[in-house]
Amino acid sequence: RLESKSFLRVIPYRSSNLTRILKESMERTDAQLAVIATVAPNATDTEHTLETLKTVSSLIGMETEATQPLVVEKQTSVSTDSTLLAPKHWTYEQLQRWMMSKHLKGRNNTKTGKEVMRMSPIQLRNTFYSDDDDEKAKQLFRALRVENDHIARLQLKERLATTSA
Repeated sequence: RLESKSFLRVIPYRSSNLTRILKESMERTDAQLAVIATVAPNATDTEHTLETLKTVSSLIGMETEATQPLVVEKQTSVSTDSTLLAPKHWTYEQLQRWMMSKHLKGRNNTKTGKEVMRMSPIQLRNTFYSDDDDEKAKQLFRALRVENDHIARLQLKERLATTSA
């Protein structure tokens, strides 16, 4: 049986064997260090992504710029007062405008972005389209996820710009 104290154990990264082996490479000014970081584009992993990027920045130094620029697609999102909103924060009106811009308009209803983002393709079909419009419901489902990920990338870019400024 595990004691509750075992869950509170701190991993001593500074005293790990890997850190000891790499210590000279990390401290020497003439050493070349390559860092690979895995980040997620979706909004649910934003905090993990920011922490990963902060760790990488501390390893490579703030004066070093990325060799690959961050590519951001043309903004097609629904925004209010220049604040980027993820689909789950959209009002009924914002959702309807976005659906019209994507040519995915269906039956009128009073659903908000929060309600729609929780729906499966089948639920979207039942809410917005007729029973034989499975493909259009799947397109709406995919388009909402793409838009959500797009907004998350733009928000992350804004956060990184403000933290580095």
